[in-house]
Amino acid sequence: MVEQVNATQQAIIALRAEKQRLLAQGGRARDLAKQLAISEAEYVALGGEDPVRAVNQEDFGALLLSLAEVGEVMALTRNDAMVLEHHGLYRFEQTQGRLWRLHQANWSLVLDLSVWKLGFCVSEAGRLSAQFFDASGEAVHKIYCTDNTDSQKWAAMVAKFSHPLTSSDWPQVTPRVLGAIPHQAALLDVDALRLDWRLLAHQDNIDSLLARYKVTPPQAFRHLHDGVMQMARESLQALLEAVSAQALAVEMEVCNAGVCQRHQGVVQRLLTTGPWFNVLDEGVNLHARLADIETAWLINKPFERGQALILACFDRYHRPIISVKPYPASAYVERNGNPWYALVANLPALNKRVA
Repeated sequence: MVEQVNATQQAIIALRAEKQRLLAQGGRARDLAKQLAISEAEYVALGGEDPVRAVNQEDFGALLLSLAEVGEVMALTRNDAMVLEHHGLYRFEQTQGRLWRLHQANWSLVLDLSVWKLGFCVSEAGRLSAQFFDASGEAVHKIYCTDNTDSQKWAAMVAKFSHPLTSSDWPQVTPRVLGAIPHQAALLDVDALRLDWRLLAHQDNIDSLLARYKVTPPQAFRHLHDGVMQMARESLQALLEAVSAQALAVEMEVCNAGVCQRHQGVVQRLLTTGPWFNVLDEGVNLHARLADIETAWLINKPFERGQALILACFDRYHRPIISVKPYPASAYVERNGNPWYALVANLPALNKRVA
């Protein structure tokens, strides 16, 4: 047992040295962790110049509630392809059960705390944060101090809800295995799916409908003739450029297994840097790695509450990475003189079928 502990400690020391080498080259933690062949949670636990502190899972809720006292922070939710950041206050509207909800003037959060398994308070070159991860060690949410955060209250929160990381706190992760998506065409009752899709009255029931047929959204959308059209990968950038030029408000949603973060409002400053297409507005940033979009679909369908327009993008594992739609939803209802109709008609599609 002693030999095993010593071997683990030696491996951590070696990884810590390699982390410092990679940090000097620059890059995001998620990508640098992949270069080290470890999870991002393990990457964060390696620490740096400042020691990392661990947060016990049973203290996650109390720490989140205490954020109301520290003032403005930056909320960050990401998946492999998208990073969405907002500056604002953490004042929750719902904290019962596993789902917690927060709504600010132009952004909102839905947290599924049952997915959150690991937490750390981190200081990286003076940049303070609380970071949370799922069982695979994948980041679900990060909260950063800003220039407007009350540093004394943040320090008190960290002291109260975290403790110095020890060997017993080293992340025990279960790697998520992502493989080929099973092909369901031979088993799928396409006619029944199409009928149920046409009869679907509520947009919120799309996921439950597809789950009933045991298909992913891209698998289902390929078979649907009404209200769905496959778009080119470039459609996300084209849509954001168009709404920026016309000052049209949108709702952007970026999700992972444990969090959905939404932005509601206009987007203004757009910039491409390397592989990232960015929205760089005051109080909100979106960083989109467009090459990770495997498929994009335009849902343009009437529901009981009105016509819905959604651009939904998925990765090669059929996981949702971002969706964009008019905000408020009623902005797409009236046809006469509505700029959304011309905008949608000009988006790059893979075919010209009318959705």
